[in-house]
Amino acid sequence: MARTSDWLRLTRAPLAATAAFDAVACALLARGPGFARTGAGAASVVDLLLLAATSLLVYGAGMAGNDWADRRVDGARHPERPLPAGRITPRAGGLFVLACAGGALALGGGPSGSFGCVAAALTCAAAYDLGAKRSRVAGPLAMAGVRASNAAIGVAPLLLAGTTHPLVAAGPLLVGLY
Repeated sequence: MARTSDWLRLTRAPLAATAAFDAVACALLARGPGFARTGAGAASVVDLLLLAATSLLVYGAGMAGNDWADRRVDGARHPERPLPAGRITPRAGGLFVLACAGGALALGGGPSGSFGCVAAALTCAAAYDLGAKRSRVAGPLAMAGVRASNAAIGVAPLLLAGTTHPLVAAGPLLVGLY
Protein backbone atom coordinates (compact mmCIF):
# COMPACT_ATOMS: atom_id res chain seq x y z
CA MET A 1 0.00 0.00 0.00
CA ALA A 2 1.47 3.31 -1.10
CA ARG A 3 1.86 5.98 1.53
CA THR A 4 1.77 9.69 0.86
CA SER A 5 5.53 9.77 1.30
CA ASP A 6 5.90 7.25 -1.57
CA TRP A 7 3.97 9.49 -3.95
CA LEU A 8 5.95 12.53 -2.82
CA ARG A 9 9.20 10.65 -3.42
CA LEU A 10 8.01 9.53 -6.85
CA THR A 11 7.55 13.18 -7.86
CA ARG A 12 10.65 14.52 -6.07
CA ALA A 13 8.27 16.92 -4.31
CA PRO A 14 10.92 18.85 -2.36
CA LEU A 15 12.40 20.08 -5.66
CA ALA A 16 9.12 20.80 -7.46
CA ALA A 17 8.88 24.41 -6.32
CA THR A 18 11.88 25.34 -8.46
CA ALA A 19 9.96 24.55 -11.65
CA ALA A 20 6.95 26.58 -10.51
CA PHE A 21 9.15 29.50 -9.47
CA ASP A 22 10.89 29.50 -12.88
CA ALA A 23 7.55 29.76 -14.69
CA VAL A 24 6.16 32.44 -12.36
CA ALA A 25 9.38 34.49 -12.37
CA CYS A 26 9.52 34.52 -16.18
CA ALA A 27 5.84 35.48 -16.39
CA LEU A 28 6.38 38.35 -13.95
CA LEU A 29 9.46 39.49 -15.85
CA ALA A 30 7.43 39.65 -19.06
CA ARG A 31 4.96 41.98 -17.34
CA GLY A 32 7.58 44.04 -15.53
CA PRO A 33 8.76 47.62 -15.94
CA GLY A 34 10.73 48.18 -19.10
CA PHE A 35 9.41 45.04 -20.78
CA ALA A 36 5.61 45.16 -20.69
CA ARG A 37 3.86 47.02 -23.46
CA THR A 38 0.30 48.23 -23.76
CA GLY A 39 -2.07 45.31 -23.36
CA ALA A 40 0.20 43.10 -21.24
CA GLY A 41 -1.80 43.70 -18.09
CA ALA A 42 -0.86 42.58 -14.63
CA ALA A 43 -1.14 38.92 -13.75
CA SER A 44 -3.64 38.24 -11.00
CA VAL A 45 -2.79 36.04 -8.05
CA VAL A 46 -5.19 33.42 -9.44
CA ASP A 47 -3.42 33.52 -12.82
CA LEU A 48 -0.05 33.01 -11.14
CA LEU A 49 -1.38 30.18 -8.96
CA LEU A 50 -2.80 28.40 -12.04
CA LEU A 51 0.53 28.87 -13.80
CA ALA A 52 2.38 27.45 -10.78
CA ALA A 53 -0.05 24.53 -10.51
CA THR A 54 0.41 23.73 -14.20
CA SER A 55 4.17 23.80 -13.78
CA LEU A 56 4.00 21.54 -10.72
CA LEU A 57 1.92 19.03 -12.69
CA VAL A 58 4.40 19.08 -15.60
CA TYR A 59 7.19 18.50 -13.09
CA GLY A 60 5.30 15.67 -11.40
CA ALA A 61 4.58 14.00 -14.73
CA GLY A 62 8.22 14.23 -15.75
CA MET A 63 9.68 12.94 -12.50
CA ALA A 64 7.15 10.15 -12.01
CA GLY A 65 7.50 9.27 -15.70
CA ASN A 66 11.24 8.97 -15.28
CA ASP A 67 10.87 6.53 -12.39
CA TRP A 68 8.17 4.63 -14.25
CA ALA A 69 10.40 4.27 -17.33
CA ASP A 70 13.39 3.21 -15.18
CA ARG A 71 11.54 0.89 -12.81
CA ARG A 72 13.37 -2.23 -13.99
CA VAL A 73 16.82 -0.63 -13.87
CA ASP A 74 15.98 0.94 -10.51
CA GLY A 75 15.21 -2.55 -9.20
CA ALA A 76 18.99 -3.10 -9.12
CA ARG A 77 20.26 0.45 -8.64
CA HIS A 78 17.62 1.94 -6.33
CA PRO A 79 15.50 -0.88 -4.92
CA GLU A 80 14.29 1.41 -2.14
CA ARG A 81 12.32 3.62 -4.56
CA PRO A 82 8.53 3.21 -4.47
CA LEU A 83 8.11 1.47 -7.86
CA PRO A 84 10.86 -1.17 -7.65
CA ALA A 85 10.04 -1.75 -3.98
CA GLY A 86 6.44 -2.52 -4.98
CA ARG A 87 4.89 0.15 -2.77
CA ILE A 88 3.48 1.75 -5.94
CA THR A 89 2.49 -0.61 -8.74
CA PRO A 90 3.65 0.14 -12.29
CA ARG A 91 0.01 0.53 -13.32
CA ALA A 92 -0.69 3.05 -10.55
CA GLY A 93 2.55 4.89 -11.35
CA GLY A 94 1.69 5.07 -15.05
CA LEU A 95 -1.83 6.30 -14.30
CA PHE A 96 -0.37 8.92 -11.98
CA VAL A 97 1.90 10.17 -14.78
CA LEU A 98 -1.07 10.38 -17.13
CA ALA A 99 -3.16 12.17 -14.50
CA CYS A 100 -0.42 14.76 -13.90
CA ALA A 101 0.03 15.30 -17.65
CA GLY A 102 -3.72 15.51 -18.21
CA GLY A 103 -4.08 17.96 -15.34
CA ALA A 104 -1.29 20.14 -16.73
CA LEU A 105 -2.91 20.16 -20.16
CA ALA A 106 -6.33 20.89 -18.67
CA LEU A 107 -4.97 23.88 -16.74
CA GLY A 108 -2.86 25.00 -19.68
CA GLY A 109 -1.09 27.56 -17.53
CA GLY A 110 -4.34 29.31 -16.69
CA PRO A 111 -6.03 32.04 -18.71
CA SER A 112 -2.73 33.77 -19.45
CA GLY A 113 -0.77 30.59 -20.19
CA SER A 114 0.28 28.77 -23.31
CA PHE A 115 -1.25 25.34 -23.93
CA GLY A 116 1.42 24.82 -26.62
CA CYS A 117 4.24 25.35 -24.15
CA VAL A 118 2.61 22.94 -21.69
CA ALA A 119 2.32 20.32 -24.44
CA ALA A 120 5.93 20.96 -25.52
CA ALA A 121 7.22 20.57 -21.96
CA LEU A 122 5.34 17.29 -21.51
CA THR A 123 6.52 16.00 -24.89
CA CYS A 124 10.14 16.81 -24.09
CA ALA A 125 9.77 15.19 -20.65
CA ALA A 126 8.35 12.02 -22.20
CA ALA A 127 11.13 11.95 -24.80
CA TYR A 128 13.71 12.31 -22.04
CA ASP A 129 12.12 9.69 -19.80
CA LEU A 130 11.60 7.13 -22.56
CA GLY A 131 15.10 7.16 -23.98
CA ALA A 132 16.66 10.51 -24.84
CA LYS A 133 18.41 10.56 -21.45
CA ARG A 134 20.65 7.75 -22.69
CA SER A 135 22.17 10.02 -25.33
CA ARG A 136 24.83 12.64 -24.64
CA VAL A 137 23.16 14.96 -27.14
CA ALA A 138 19.46 14.13 -27.06
CA GLY A 139 19.28 13.91 -23.25
CA PRO A 140 20.47 17.43 -22.47
CA LEU A 141 18.46 18.84 -25.41
CA ALA A 142 15.26 17.17 -24.21
CA MET A 143 15.81 18.38 -20.65
CA ALA A 144 16.54 21.90 -21.90
CA GLY A 145 13.29 21.70 -23.86
CA VAL A 146 11.38 20.73 -20.71
CA ARG A 147 12.83 23.59 -18.68
CA ALA A 148 12.55 26.26 -21.37
CA SER A 149 9.00 25.26 -22.36
CA ASN A 150 7.90 25.21 -18.73
CA ALA A 151 9.41 28.64 -18.09
CA ALA A 152 7.76 29.99 -21.25
CA ILE A 153 4.20 28.93 -20.34
CA GLY A 154 3.35 32.41 -19.04
CA VAL A 155 5.62 34.30 -21.44
CA ALA A 156 4.79 32.91 -24.89
CA PRO A 157 1.28 34.41 -25.13
CA LEU A 158 2.68 37.88 -24.41
CA LEU A 159 5.46 37.47 -26.95
CA LEU A 160 3.03 36.26 -29.59
CA ALA A 161 0.65 39.16 -28.88
CA GLY A 162 3.52 41.66 -29.01
CA THR A 163 2.69 42.94 -25.52
CA THR A 164 6.15 42.37 -24.07
CA HIS A 165 9.67 43.09 -25.27
CA PRO A 166 11.27 40.29 -27.33
CA LEU A 167 14.24 40.22 -24.93
CA VAL A 168 11.93 38.58 -22.40
CA ALA A 169 12.40 35.36 -24.38
CA ALA A 170 15.88 35.25 -22.88
CA GLY A 171 14.35 34.29 -19.50
CA PRO A 172 12.95 30.91 -20.56
CA LEU A 173 15.95 30.28 -22.84
CA LEU A 174 18.36 30.84 -19.95
CA VAL A 175 16.31 28.55 -17.72
CA GLY A 176 16.56 25.92 -20.47
CA LEU A 177 20.32 26.31 -20.65
CA TYR A 178 20.63 25.84 -16.92
